[in-house]
Amino acid sequence: MKKLRSCVVLVFLFFIAGCDSDNIVERKSFVFGTLVEIIVYGVNDNQANRAIDEVMHDFDYLHHKFHPWDKAAGSELVLLNEHIASGKPLKVSADMASMIRDMQYYERVTQGFFNAAIGLIVDLWGFHASHFVSHLPAPEDVSFLVSQKPSAQDLVIDSQGYVRSSSRFVSLDDGGYAKGLALDRAVVIMKRHHIKNSLINIGGNVIAMGGKGGNGWLIGIRDPRSSHAFAVIQLQDGEAIGTSGDYNRSFYYKGVRYCHVINPFSGYPPGGVESVTVLIEKGRRAGVESDVMSKPLFLSPPARWLEMARSLGIKFAVRVYNGKYEMTSDLAKRAIFIDPKVSVVDLQ
Repeated sequence: MKKLRSCVVLVFLFFIAGCDSDNIVERKSFVFGTLVEIIVYGVNDNQANRAIDEVMHDFDYLHHKFHPWDKAAGSELVLLNEHIASGKPLKVSADMASMIRDMQYYERVTQGFFNAAIGLIVDLWGFHASHFVSHLPAPEDVSFLVSQKPSAQDLVIDSQGYVRSSSRFVSLDDGGYAKGLALDRAVVIMKRHHIKNSLINIGGNVIAMGGKGGNGWLIGIRDPRSSHAFAVIQLQDGEAIGTSGDYNRSFYYKGVRYCHVINPFSGYPPGGVESVTVLIEKGRRAGVESDVMSKPLFLSPPARWLEMARSLGIKFAVRVYNGKYEMTSDLAKRAIFIDPKVSVVDLQ
């Protein structure tokens, strides 16, 4: 293990950008219900700001188009869910059709642990709101919705772009997907503006382009029970990192924390899991997979999370469970440890 020795500066949401700010343009905003930060390095302000403007505009477009509960925002996702509930088909946009196909694919490869069709269960828990009320849903209501086995596989997109569902209990929720999609789209936009070096963060989901001053971008991994990072990772060009945690969208009831990451097989949040962070290597879908792949590792039984990681080809991951920190050996080789309390585990 390496311990942190060199001068670094923790920047907004655990970005560690180094100790100088030459040729950096940085902007912060609030989209997808979370804080967003974009850093561009090595180009003039006009070029950087034009690229950032377009990225932020696209983020706003995705936020409103795929919002899971705000119909007033003009959400196509809400409209689709209403049609599914009433048993009616809806002609959807190309972006929506692409998202549905992705949801179907990732549900299959994650053995159903990533299931975007359980929006009714998420809503039952009260997480389709900006503010949460500390109460538990009736167990019989949870059991009923789970028994309906809603699945993205219930959806069919015909040749005319109409979506039909074989189950009225399907309700799509793009949590665990939309931020990753936005990251991948942001990279495409940045490249169109001839930006080579950028770091893009959406609420802890981060993708790197190039580097800063000839080096990669240093990213802190948040300790789920403090406001500090317990380790630092250098992201290389095209890599993305994503975290599922119980500390953002959550509430306490009778001293127990309940978070928004729901197990589709039980209808309940998992107990004891505090966070999972995954690093995805450079690829066409690094952003999406950094968002999606943390979910099955978060929801897997404690003794099976490494088995799940192996099955998904995830080499770089860390999971915090009941205060115990476990990091895969591949990630540990790249980590600089601020707090050396992490156990290194082998995927083999």
